[in-house]
Amino acid sequence: MIKEYAKEKAGFNIVMKSEGWQMAIVTYDEQYDAKNQMKIARHMTTDEAFVLIEGKATLLAVDENDRREEISLMKNKIYVVEKATWHSLVLSRDAVLIAAENADVVCEDTERKVL
Repeated sequence: MIKEYAKEKAGFNIVMKSEGWQMAIVTYDEQYDAKNQMKIARHMTTDEAFVLIEGKATLLAVDENDRREEISLMKNKIYVVEKATWHSLVLSRDAVLIAAENADVVCEDTERKVL
């Protein structure tokens, strides 16, 4: 009746899927280091929500005119990146986030680029 999930490795780990949505635990990995902040992605078919549980995290969003918005995430607050929005995360080494999105997001729906 009750299932329990935990991170398996560093980075973005999808830990559960259920009826059209999925949740991931996100922890520090080299891709989330400040030196890689210029690598951004967007999901064309789903919003993506983040909740900071531990550590520090910065969420970067970039619009079509290359205007940047950076937000230092606060613990236990929900941040939503709307679909088709370019974004990236910078995490401290002790950061833990929860991410939620549509379960049908696939690599073909995700675009990546370097600013």
